[in-house]
Amino acid sequence: MTRASVPGDQLFVLTPDGSDGSVDTAALKLVVRSGEEADTWRVGHLVTLDELGDTPKTYRVLLRSEASPFDPGSLSTQVLDALPFDFAIFDTDYRYLYVNPAAIPSPDVRAWIVGKNDAEYCHKRGFDVSIAERRTQWLRRAVTEHRAVSWDETLFTRDGVVRHHRRNVVPVVDSDGAVAFLVGYGQEITEQRHFEVHLRILESAMRRVGDVIIVTEGTVTEDVGPRIVFVNEAFTALFGWSPQDVVGRPLPIHAESGPDRTARASFREAIRSRYPVRGELLLQRKNGPDFWAEVSLTPIHDEIGSCTHWVAVLRDITAQKRLEALERGRTSALDFAGRGERDEALAALARVVQSWLPDVTGAVLLARDERLWYAAAPGLSAGYVRATDGAPISPSGGPSGASAYSKATIVVTDLRSHPLTARSEDEARRYGLRAVWVTPILDANQEIRGTFVWYRAQPWPALKADLRILRELAAFTSVVLERAESQTRLRQLAYEDALTGLPNRSAAMRRLEDLLSTRDRRGPRLAVGLLDLNRFKEVNDTFGHRAGDHLLTNVARRLKPSLPDDALLARMGGDEFLIVLPNVQDEREAVHTARQLTSALREPFMVEHQSVVVGGSIGLSLYPDHANSADTLLRRADAAMYRAKRRHLDVAVHEAHALESAGRLALESALHAALGRGEFDVVYQPYFSLSGAPVGAEALLRWHHPALGDVAPSVFVPVLEALGLIDKVGAWVLERACYDATQWPSGMRVAVNVSARQFEQHDLPDRVAAALERQGLSGSRLVIELTESLLMASPETASHMLASLKAIGVRIVMDDFGTGYSSLSYLRRFSLDGLKIDRSFLQGASSDATPKSRALVHGVAALGRSLGLEVTAEGVETSEQLSLARSAGCDLVQGYLWGRPQTQAALLSRFDGDEQR
Repeated sequence: MTRASVPGDQLFVLTPDGSDGSVDTAALKLVVRSGEEADTWRVGHLVTLDELGDTPKTYRVLLRSEASPFDPGSLSTQVLDALPFDFAIFDTDYRYLYVNPAAIPSPDVRAWIVGKNDAEYCHKRGFDVSIAERRTQWLRRAVTEHRAVSWDETLFTRDGVVRHHRRNVVPVVDSDGAVAFLVGYGQEITEQRHFEVHLRILESAMRRVGDVIIVTEGTVTEDVGPRIVFVNEAFTALFGWSPQDVVGRPLPIHAESGPDRTARASFREAIRSRYPVRGELLLQRKNGPDFWAEVSLTPIHDEIGSCTHWVAVLRDITAQKRLEALERGRTSALDFAGRGERDEALAALARVVQSWLPDVTGAVLLARDERLWYAAAPGLSAGYVRATDGAPISPSGGPSGASAYSKATIVVTDLRSHPLTARSEDEARRYGLRAVWVTPILDANQEIRGTFVWYRAQPWPALKADLRILRELAAFTSVVLERAESQTRLRQLAYEDALTGLPNRSAAMRRLEDLLSTRDRRGPRLAVGLLDLNRFKEVNDTFGHRAGDHLLTNVARRLKPSLPDDALLARMGGDEFLIVLPNVQDEREAVHTARQLTSALREPFMVEHQSVVVGGSIGLSLYPDHANSADTLLRRADAAMYRAKRRHLDVAVHEAHALESAGRLALESALHAALGRGEFDVVYQPYFSLSGAPVGAEALLRWHHPALGDVAPSVFVPVLEALGLIDKVGAWVLERACYDATQWPSGMRVAVNVSARQFEQHDLPDRVAAALERQGLSGSRLVIELTESLLMASPETASHMLASLKAIGVRIVMDDFGTGYSSLSYLRRFSLDGLKIDRSFLQGASSDATPKSRALVHGVAALGRSLGLEVTAEGVETSEQLSLARSAGCDLVQGYLWGRPQTQAALLSRFDGDEQR
């Protein structure tokens, strides 16, 4: 038995002894292309093919032994006819001796073509004769060169579709070595050709796409990542390396240290397991600072599932990391400051920079006695801190001292060569520091509080983006210091609850009695509130008493920021808290503050790694309206609290006089009819510029019932919300306010409060626009007032809604600013025109007010101005409070000093009087 060797496969040729072998179609093609032995076929070595298998198709080769000229009639065509690819036999004049159905499906045409050449066939079929000429050239070449030939051919069908084919011809020689006939076979390669075109287009697109693309080989070793085979132009632009620099080098994922080591480990595991992975890696440029990239790595598999390549897509996210780190630092710092933990808050801000520059160390130094002392230096060596602590605030006090002295940012790119640091060169060398950036921390009065410092272990030129973050951190540090110091004062009360750090019941009752003993019945009211958690027993029963204690501690922490500075928050026992508001103007203000507390409690708490919403109910009583003694006020607040729990209300007020006997059902029934009967009315409280000129007025809803008389908004508004009537009544107030404002002097604004339920309606902007159009009022004269807690409940949704409202031309003002928990980043994003400083900030503003309370008002006003907002001071009722609003730089004031709530007629009369003056 003889055989022709084929690389990667073998074709067995049989002798007359009856043995057999097999060959598949792929092997047949390899034989034609192989070496000298397979370049031609001998007579007697090709007869019929008998199909044996299914997948892959395998054929039996049956051979004749006699070396006689080829006789087509002796060839069994049964299997040749069944071949799935084109197959034909030509004589040496290039005439067809045989053609199978895969090449020409029509039996009549196959019978006709025997003895004809391609030119005659093309003429008969109406095809381009140049096709036959090219084929004849290739057939002639196979005969003259005694070797197999192959070429690609493009044909057009009758309906214009392009088809691509690959043709192969092999000469068959007789025993004398002369060509006896030609065997031709081929197949359509249209899909392959399209794939090749698509591949070229894809590669061209990959080179020009904006994202960085890296393609690596699929095989990897244990210690080396997959090697790079392709990078696009964006790679060179970002990294600075050319393709020649990196092709053949491994993907850099095997470093096991650094801030991204966890992500790198995930990438290594994904590559070992052949699954896609996404993560953030700190990568190195050829020349320039390291940068953070979001990397998506995806395996590419072939048809049998083997990983042939990896595709990595990179995007530079350094700027995003800066903003995320800044926001996390602010949130963490505010959380610490809200608990009075000043040093922890400052350390959180100092660590912000390490989120995108891990080799940079932050520190905060605070000014005391004309020197700077470290308050937070979480990454600095203790030795360096000791050596440089207490630097004088002077031009010779090193970078920090000079920055504090000049109140200017100082950038030292190299500590070893800068004149400001000549004296500390040895310390810098000893502790491996090479660069320092310093910016001053200033309070609301632009007085120095300290410095914010960044250190780096290598020379560091100034970068605008990083300098901007440094200055923002310094400005925010001033806010954090104010908040932390305010909370510290609260913790200095004489008696505290051991669990929460709040005053206990005894201390709270003593403080309440002291407040009542000095009250003037003609002065501001005092509100007493009892808060009871709604699901505390469920938390205790489910998670245990330890988890319940932890929840109470977190509740106390969350309630504090929502209260004015002069409020008293105490734990009465169990899950009951006492709130005393010693200076409220009316019931409405007390209810407003109570709702801020319940709103804060609606946010989830983490209990044993689970998110739990507890909520709470508050009952209120007021001095002197409801009682004169501490015990009676407490009993009536307790009764109101239980009524709130029974009726599923957030807040309930002690019901006095006729309302106590009216009952809930009667109240609900009366409210259903109130709008139709015209019992609702709108009054207006004006607000003024600091010169005393009226600028506009705020619309306030009132209800006068024929039997109950004037019902307080704090009583009926929660019922409107519970009945689902607040949307309807709110729309009526908007229409009424827009109509009334058309009768005011041109330019006077009207402010309308929007409830949470109204704000949740996606078509609110359309409703507002329709009301303006119906009443003929310009959008620029309408002010929409929204509470701070409402906006911060869902900042992303609020941002979109505010943008839609701004699009119709109305002004947006944040009401009661300072009583909630606003993220400064969201304040920048919100489409606001102004903010109103909550009245509680001005309650302590008297002739003997502490510098701290005045500084808070100044700080809030300065924050509003820095954001480009119009600042209004609420609750201005004394000349001292007006002076404070002026000195703080407020733009507008509102309060009883210059204007109480009044009817439309009274307001028009006042406007007329102002115009005449």
